[in-house]
Formats: sequence, C-alpha cells, structure tokens
Amino acid sequence: MQYMPYHYSTSELELLMNAFWIVMTIGLVIGGLILLTFYIFSSIGIYTLAKRRGYYRPWLAWIPFARDYLLGGIADNIQFRKGKNSYLRQILLGLSIFYTLAYIAYAIQALQMIPEMLLAIFQGQNPTYGNSTMMMMGIGMFMNLLSLGYTVVNYLALYRVFQEYAGKNALLFLVLSILFGIAPFFLFAIRNKPAASELPPPPFYGNPPYPGGPVPPQQPPYSGWR
Repeated sequence: MQYMPYHYSTSELELLMNAFWIVMTIGLVIGGLILLTFYIFSSIGIYTLAKRRGYYRPWLAWIPFARDYLLGGIADNIQFRKGKNSYLRQILLGLSIFYTLAYIAYAIQALQMIPEMLLAIFQGQNPTYGNSTMMMMGIGMFMNLLSLGYTVVNYLALYRVFQEYAGKNALLFLVLSILFGIAPFFLFAIRNKPAASELPPPPFYGNPPYPGGPVPPQQPPYSGWR
C-alpha cells in the first residue's frame, strides 16, 4: 500500500504553529519560575556568606556573572587563609561569560531553524539541513565543553564552601548537589553557620609552649579581591 503524505491546509498550519508556540511559552514560563527560585536562594546564600566574610560588595551576588566571581572569591579566600593560592573566581567568571555568549548564538540559530523544519514536515516535505545545522552542531559542541569546565570548577568552589561551613556534611552536600542540583538550597541553609576558621581550637592536652619554643605562624591578611 503506497503511502500518500498528508498536506495540511493553511488554517491547519496556523493552528499547529500557534499550538507549538503556546506550548513553548508555557514551558519557558514554568522553567523560568523554577530557575528564578533557585537563583533567589543561591543569591541570598552567597550574599550572606560574602557579607559575613567582609567583602565590600556582597550585593554582587544578585548580578549574573558577578555572582560566579563572588562565589569563586569566597572559595579562594578560604584557600588563601590556609596559605594556598587559588584563582577560581577568574575561571568561573570567564567560563560563565563565554558559555552565555555561545548559548545566545545557539538559541538564535535554533529559533530560526525550528519553525522552518516544522513547516516543511507539516507540508509533507523533507526538512533540509545546511550550513545552519553545521553551525548549530559546532556551537553545541563548544557549549558542552564550556558547560563541563564550568560545572567542574563550580562544584569545586561549592565543595570548598561546604567544607568551611558544613563540616562533615560537605561531601554529602556536594553529592546531593550533583545528583539533584539543589546546591542553592544548601548555600541558603549554611549562610549563617560559623566558618571552620572561626571555630575555637580544640582543647589542648599536651605540654604548654615553653619560652623560646616554636611559635605558630601568624595568619596572613587576605590581599585578594573583596
């Protein structure tokens, strides 16, 4: 039995395209509300942590890109107080900017291609794949690399923050954040917890230091970005 492709009328095409955009709009609204909730919780957490650590501009936690820099700065500050150098703030800022630019380029290409492909399918034609498809594939691969790098560095920064404020629960918080993406709620939960560097030292049961004995090194002041 020979298959005869069905050709949609103009009114049917308009109805299908309107339905497509309605579904897309609803999905974007729901997704936007979820992302907004996560953004608010994480921003409150980062803002409070930065303010408690003495940063001059904790309100940067509410600004895209700058909040990545601020989170990396908190993680770098934690390492610096341990006598270690760290540059997560610059890496996070660069990756987030480049990923956003690539995402915008990908979205523009997709918005141009999807309606054309759907229209061709509805008219019983085979959609054509040209330079736009190749460009989307290239941008997509570049985005995947940027996303992977950003994810690794972001979770490294989060783990350092969790170690400082969540103690023994740091690894658990990290694993749950990776599996379920709930790091914003953990940042919100630990925002008022005392930092490990602020806790009193454990009781000393050994011999007290004698005159002329070794003196523990003084904590260097933080000279990084604040």
